Amino acid sequence: MLNTVAAQAVAFACLATSRLPMRGTLIFCAVSDEEAGGADGAGFLMNEPKLRDIFRADYCMTEFGGATLPDRYNRPSRTYYHVSGEKGSATINVVCKGRPGHGSLPKSCDNALVKAAEVVRCLANYWSPTIITPEWRNIMAASDAPWIVRTCLTSTWLAPAIIRLLLLLGHPLGSAAHASTRLTLSPNHLTGTHKSNVVPGTAVVEVDGRLMPGQDKAYLIRELERALGRRRMASGDYEIRIRHFFPATTSPVDTPLWKAMEKAGRVLVDGTMFVNGLLTGATDSRFFRHHCGAIAYGTSLFQPELTLDKLMKSIHGDNERISVASLGISVQYFVLTILYMLGAAEEAS
Repeated sequence: MLNTVAAQAVAFACLATSRLPMRGTLIFCAVSDEEAGGADGAGFLMNEPKLRDIFRADYCMTEFGGATLPDRYNRPSRTYYHVSGEKGSATINVVCKGRPGHGSLPKSCDNALVKAAEVVRCLANYWSPTIITPEWRNIMAASDAPWIVRTCLTSTWLAPAIIRLLLLLGHPLGSAAHASTRLTLSPNHLTGTHKSNVVPGTAVVEVDGRLMPGQDKAYLIRELERALGRRRMASGDYEIRIRHFFPATTSPVDTPLWKAMEKAGRVLVDGTMFVNGLLTGATDSRFFRHHCGAIAYGTSLFQPELTLDKLMKSIHGDNERISVASLGISVQYFVLTILYMLGAAEEAS
């Protein structure tokens, strides 16, 4: 993402040519397919036993971390957000069944697309139960939001009301809090017929599901059925098909790598504090955590002016970018982190 591959490649080259003594092996793993789910990239490496043995690692650093948390006035701070876990992901098809026919006689048919529209409405309006994770408590503890807001956003009873208010006000914390505290079900793709004069007998709603730690397929199906309603599911006109499922993964932060990251951050940006969070999206970290037990973090180091809110708005947007200054500091950050981690920082200085 953004500068990760470039910064890590340059850092790796610098370390490889420095010939500084290190305690351990450093692997630079550049893989494709992350945007398509990673199955043919990091997933392929971890699923193949022989390749897994080659690329197995105790620790892993990958994309997304390194932006600062904005203060209550949306100004940059010195508190950097890094990823210690990520939500699970699922692709679900909700198949809606009707009776096809000709568009000139719509009342002689049972339009599956109309049923699919109701599915979209139900999923868009549904809020699954609130779950407050340790990672979310960490984010709130480090936040500059008013005390009452932080207190409410870490309460399973009060959080939904405050999140709705923040969303109504258009505050960026609203969408972040919503996604960070519950299973989300986002209906993003709808297919029916390819002809305007044909009433579809089948329509499919493709749903992007993001699961909290500990939630499995059974929980996902129960929540989908609750969102759609028992009467609708009992009609036999709706079928839930899970095409893809990967559970949430997390890593502890009381580790040598996290300490090395913090030390490197303090050297490069005065007054730096690191806070770990649960990513609502997905990265290749999940494959290394799940298949070989690696401790994996999404990490980098940007200029403090790049806040998490600005970063999130730019991803996959019209002007996704990174500053040259942030690119440079990221290279230094990766070099220093590895040197502190593998015990060669004294020689480097």
